Amino acid sequence: MSGLNILVEVEADSNATKLNLNVTVQIPEGYVIVAKFELEELQKNQFDCVYWSMQDLQNHVNRKQDWFKKANV
Repeated sequence: MSGLNILVEVEADSNATKLNLNVTVQIPEGYVIVAKFELEELQKNQFDCVYWSMQDLQNHVNRKQDWFKKANV
């Protein structure tokens, strides 16, 4: 397991007393922490079981149908 150390500062009262905590969080093997934005981008760009028309494909890769035909020759 991998550890993640987090420093937490808590203001305890009006005298600005601070409590510092050092916390270790165990991340199980096979798991990672990613930014929410990155996860959403990966999910948005997922291609599993997607059927596209030629027009959809052309729009996605910004190429015309002729480009695909030449690449397959």
